[in-house]
Amino acid sequence: MRIWNSSASKKPVRDIQDRCSWCGNPVEWRESFEAIRVPLIPVEFPTRAVPPRYRWHLDNGIACLGANPRDYGYCRIKHSSVCPAVPHDDLDPAMESILRKLGVRMRQMIHSGAFVPAPAAPRSEAEVQEPDPPTAAGTGGVRHVIHRGGLLRIAPGTLEELQCIAAGAEGRRCPNLIIDITEGRWIETDIPYAPGRAHQQILNVTGGQMWVWDLTSPDFMDARRCLLQRCPEHADERAREACDMELVAFDSMRHGDFILDRAPDGYDAPQNEPSLVFDLATPSRQICATEGCGNGTVSVVEKGWKCYQCVRQEKRRQATHQRWQGEAHEGDPSGEDRRGSSGSTAVRKAYR
Repeated sequence: MRIWNSSASKKPVRDIQDRCSWCGNPVEWRESFEAIRVPLIPVEFPTRAVPPRYRWHLDNGIACLGANPRDYGYCRIKHSSVCPAVPHDDLDPAMESILRKLGVRMRQMIHSGAFVPAPAAPRSEAEVQEPDPPTAAGTGGVRHVIHRGGLLRIAPGTLEELQCIAAGAEGRRCPNLIIDITEGRWIETDIPYAPGRAHQQILNVTGGQMWVWDLTSPDFMDARRCLLQRCPEHADERAREACDMELVAFDSMRHGDFILDRAPDGYDAPQNEPSLVFDLATPSRQICATEGCGNGTVSVVEKGWKCYQCVRQEKRRQATHQRWQGEAHEGDPSGEDRRGSSGSTAVRKAYR
């Protein structure tokens, strides 16, 4: 099996087919442009029957929100929006029929023994969309949150335990680590808002702030490599994965027990950390070389530079001077001829 070079998705189709661990219905795990896995129902639906906020489409293998711009009449639906294992408070009436069909199929699989749901039911759609990995630490453990450009991703454990997910030698998982502590620092940021009284209690306890590990690497591709959980040796996204990505989107309701109210010890920023504030030198101003002109520029110019107004005025004067010189050279011979002809006429009159 080979992946086309121009394809935005570098994952084979056979690796994205799975079943929801909460309801047992089939799903396709597609990646979005934010490197977030999105579970889509593996069938297409008529666009006219799906409300706009539920429409998804595939663009070169990447899941995109909204209907296809080419609009061929069909779209995809995210499974977490209609998963029967999670309550949906604001579900659109047009989607209730799909929810009922998936619920019937879920009960049939459970009764026949073909599917055994997870012990704990999901609390929200976000938990269905990105479930925590099996290696994630439980209550009482430590899970660090990684921040990059406003995106918050929570690791299954500490930063030192974050391992590459690419397949190494003999198909085994690569043992290399992801995070380099010299390329980040701990910062304090706002906790993402979520509706509900439980979230308000979290804000009251934490003060609305939490400590996260900020990736300060100026290289965008290197930061993307870290968020895709790959080491420098497997930075190529086409490399096969040995397991699913363990970095999931941070949810204050699900991961409230892992919010840090202070920066962990042992992660001091290095002394040679480059400053993110650039010191701009005061530019020197060059004055026009024309006497009496006060125009200037801060650009790098040659010595004797003149402003555009003085240059335009000088060109106008030169053009006027050349025009007068040309008229003088053309008029002198004709004047001499006229004077010569008039002189000869006077002489002829005198001889008469």
